[in-house]
Amino acid sequence: DDRPGELSYPESRRLVDAVLPAEVINAFGGREDSVGFLLRHTQLLPRHLIALLNQVFEAHTVDPRAPFPVPRMAVVEGVRRGQTAIVGDIIAAYTRVHPHADVCCERILPNVGLVVDESELHRLYNQRGIRKATGLDYQEMRRVLIEIGCMGRVVALDSTTRYVVGEFEYTRPGSLHVAESEPLCVHPLFGEVYSCRHSSSRRSQLTDQERRAVRPVYPVGSDPDATRDYRDYL
Repeated sequence: DDRPGELSYPESRRLVDAVLPAEVINAFGGREDSVGFLLRHTQLLPRHLIALLNQVFEAHTVDPRAPFPVPRMAVVEGVRRGQTAIVGDIIAAYTRVHPHADVCCERILPNVGLVVDESELHRLYNQRGIRKATGLDYQEMRRVLIEIGCMGRVVALDSTTRYVVGEFEYTRPGSLHVAESEPLCVHPLFGEVYSCRHSSSRRSQLTDQERRAVRPVYPVGSDPDATRDYRDYL
């Protein structure tokens, strides 16, 4: 059998490092590990990563002889191109259980930043007429946003100077409980697709001070160099 065997993790990383740049510059000027940037725009499903990589290489060039690694902007552009389809697939997967998920996202997310506290979320629920549009009470709407992986629990708001680290339900074997005293964070995919206040598409609307203060959300499990499985911490 002349077929190649399965690559080890170090071999896989060497392959990835050969085709992707070591770092990218995100929309707010921060430097990020390329693989980490890709992974934090997924729900840690292989098909999500494959979809983004397909868009990265398509954004790179149509010339198969083009050199590697791909440019930084191809990674950023590939994520921008691929994220809408991924969110659409997530929403579709929950259609039978949460048929109003899209309406909840559309009415809430454009009005929040990447971190939102309970009082702000409850106020928006009332202001945006979600009960009338969906029949959901506040706790039901909140549960929808957590269950689809749109919102998660802020692990520690000041745990890193570059990111807000968030824990999302898709990393847990059961439900994610978020106390009312804890802030919620918006997943990078949903924040971008539904144009939250701190999305890259609305960067020009922010003051210089706001722009400097924005920290991307880094979902638990997105670190490509973690030496332990993220589920060991749950």
